[in-house]
Amino acid sequence: MKILAISDVPSKALWDYGTREHLQGIDLILSCGDLPKKYLEYLTNFTTVPILYVHGNHDGSYRGDEPGGCICVDDQVFVWNGLRIMGLGGCFRYNQEDTYQYTEAAMRRRARKLWLQAHKVGGIDILLTHAPASGLNDGTDRAHKGFVCFNELLDEYQPAWFVHGHVHLNYDAKLPRVCTRGNTTVINATERYVFEIPDPDRCKSGNSSGAAQRNNRASRHKTKRFRRSSAEAFFACFVCAPSCGARHPERRKITGPVCRRPC
Repeated sequence: MKILAISDVPSKALWDYGTREHLQGIDLILSCGDLPKKYLEYLTNFTTVPILYVHGNHDGSYRGDEPGGCICVDDQVFVWNGLRIMGLGGCFRYNQEDTYQYTEAAMRRRARKLWLQAHKVGGIDILLTHAPASGLNDGTDRAHKGFVCFNELLDEYQPAWFVHGHVHLNYDAKLPRVCTRGNTTVINATERYVFEIPDPDRCKSGNSSGAAQRNNRASRHKTKRFRRSSAEAFFACFVCAPSCGARHPERRKITGPVCRRPC
């Protein structure tokens, strides 16, 4: 699968009469924000592949008039052809304008709200953001500061790719286009960058037998657990609540006989 990542600066190579040729072979387009609405809509005229985007801090004009023909994946885990993409647009708050700017605490709250969505699909493959992670090729000024919680997401979900924009490559000659953090490939999508990934569906079909065995074991395990008597379930809620809350902070208030979630 070939993916085109774009961000911040419209590419002259794409915004000309040769656009169709430049988009040949592309399976998916990811926009990291701060691109003119008419630029994204222009690209839709030359390709049938999805254009997924998150908001940048200069995308205030999108409000109430989002780019036509494109899909906003901000604040959700979007699954396309088996590829799981978590979208978190915006940058670190640096002034009083209300244009997709967030404090560290606000961005962390947004990320936490996506926990259930990510859990349901078994994790994420791509973390798609506008801003970078803190200490990971971010800027020294407040406007281009990265988010600490993005590092936490990389540690928790370990996506194969982290694609962001916001920090233009011409800001510093030492800024890398591509680097790695653990098992994650980090891509700065300024202007445009094409990268290839294994076909998610093909990878899953190759592991189907192993996955089926794991699912069967999990199914038998769940059956046994839900056959417990009401008294056993009542007692189990009090026993597991502390450890369950430690692993999943959002469940700390669920204790006692009202608890119906398997821990």
